[in-house]
Amino acid sequence: MTSLDVYAAPQTLVDIGGGRRINVHRTGTGSPPVILAPGLGGTTLSWAGTQRRLSALTEVIAYDRAGFGFSDPGHLPRTADAIHSDLRATIKALDLKPPYILAGHSAGSYDVRMYASRYPDEVAGLVLVDPSSEEQTERFRAASEDFDKLNGMAIAMYRRCGEAASAGKLQRDDPEYADCFALGYPDLSEALTDAYKTMRLAPDLWQAWESEMASFGSESVPQMRAVRR
Repeated sequence: MTSLDVYAAPQTLVDIGGGRRINVHRTGTGSPPVILAPGLGGTTLSWAGTQRRLSALTEVIAYDRAGFGFSDPGHLPRTADAIHSDLRATIKALDLKPPYILAGHSAGSYDVRMYASRYPDEVAGLVLVDPSSEEQTERFRAASEDFDKLNGMAIAMYRRCGEAASAGKLQRDDPEYADCFALGYPDLSEALTDAYKTMRLAPDLWQAWESEMASFGSESVPQMRAVRR
């Protein structure tokens, strides 16, 4: 067993109401607590190295967004507002004492920025790592005439994997679905590889992934613009 194998199973499943649970990895002690929001497709594992180091200084909380990792699925569509609501419910369920330092990677920057805009008195600081922006779609289109095509291909892949999972056709050793099992993490242990490939068999994962990406420009961006400070 490696030091990362704690991520091969749920760490702590937190009841956020409505029969739903969010998986949380809580380490360290002290204040202000640091809350780590993953990027699109990320889980608590995404922050493993950062969390280990920060835990020597203060309390650190990483979480799986609804439908990802070991968290229960959420209501569709998975917009910035829906994801923020889950984060708010998770923080309340953990009974964390403000203020917090919120760190968001990529699309996770929307989670923490929306929280900070709505509850500024509860936030001591924001850390944004390669953050998504409200202008990125326009900038990507200006940089590449193939952007919409590539974006559409990614969404179509999530839908294809999800449909195969729903039909019971998604198999790890089937070359037709090899792209559904590409993990993007180097040198995972056997236990972690098995756990993360097993996650890919769940239709809820693909529905969340597709919904988050498909609703980014049409719903999440306007929601972020409406509340940002």
